[in-house]
Amino acid sequence: MKSKGSVLVVDDKPANLSVVTSMLTERGFDVRPAISGEVALRALATNLSDVILLDINMPEMDGYEVCRRIKANEATAHIPVIFLSAADSIDDKVQAFRVGGVDYVTKPFQAEEVIARVTSQVTLTRQRQEIEALASFKDELLRTVSHDLKNPLTNVIGYTEMLLEDVETDAVDLEETQEMLERIQRST
Repeated sequence: MKSKGSVLVVDDKPANLSVVTSMLTERGFDVRPAISGEVALRALATNLSDVILLDINMPEMDGYEVCRRIKANEATAHIPVIFLSAADSIDDKVQAFRVGGVDYVTKPFQAEEVIARVTSQVTLTRQRQEIEALASFKDELLRTVSHDLKNPLTNVIGYTEMLLEDVETDAVDLEETQEMLERIQRST
């Protein structure tokens, strides 16, 4: 079965990691658990994820700081971070969005809600990647087309200018004119 996406789950409680990892794995996601913010940052340094589920209240480095570091790193800044936390005050949620989170789910959570939010972010990430690939293709196509058109258009412009000059000076040579018109035709 093809993976629905890769998810890094960061929580300092092994029981929480186990529940979320099982829930996502059963739905077809590739899941990497991380027991701390430091472990999560090291994991991202070796293998990027499509989405990160991140707890806030962790010892040593809280989820806000982990998110700040993820967003400060050019290689990981594009990865959507969904906070998954028991902290449910408005201040907690606002702070999560301020540091770069894209969504917030309060514990205890409903499995279907988490699956829907993760799926949505994976879909958005993949669509963004497809748009970037298409934009890159478009740029390359335009460069190629403009390069390939440059020489024939230069010929057309050059021969047209020569013909106009001949007409203006009444120095029209029919044989030479026919040859230039044939070159213009070939170039076009």
